[in-house]
Amino acid sequence: MRGTCQRKVRRITEHSDGQFPETWCLRVMQCRQCRKTHRELPDWIIPYKRCSAEMYAEIAVCDEEEDQKVCCDGTTITVVRLWVEWFLNYARHIAKAMKILYPGFSPIPDNKPLADRLTYFVRLVVNSGNWVHNRSAYPVAD
Repeated sequence: MRGTCQRKVRRITEHSDGQFPETWCLRVMQCRQCRKTHRELPDWIIPYKRCSAEMYAEIAVCDEEEDQKVCCDGTTITVVRLWVEWFLNYARHIAKAMKILYPGFSPIPDNKPLADRLTYFVRLVVNSGNWVHNRSAYPVAD
């Protein structure tokens, strides 16, 4: 344990509509071997993102004309949709590799809600050491 830091995250909950960020106190730990610091993130926080997994899922499936639940412009909605599509595809490939390495491994089914799948795959990618750490790495649309 090295200390704590504060992180602001937009989240949709029963008490909050996601328009204003909540401030969370995260533990900061340092690896004894590599000396790098790491933040302990709850399952619903996506690394390097300022919105929760639930919020990303809500934005990805929202109808721009009718849905007032998410407070974003059309460009942000498009970028979030592209990122979610890219990330789920990337995570499925990691899940296939995990299945080869660990035959007993069974990933979350595709019929689960998007928020559940996104939360699950974020944890899988982070815990397997396959998270892309380059903050400027954006998905490229074909």
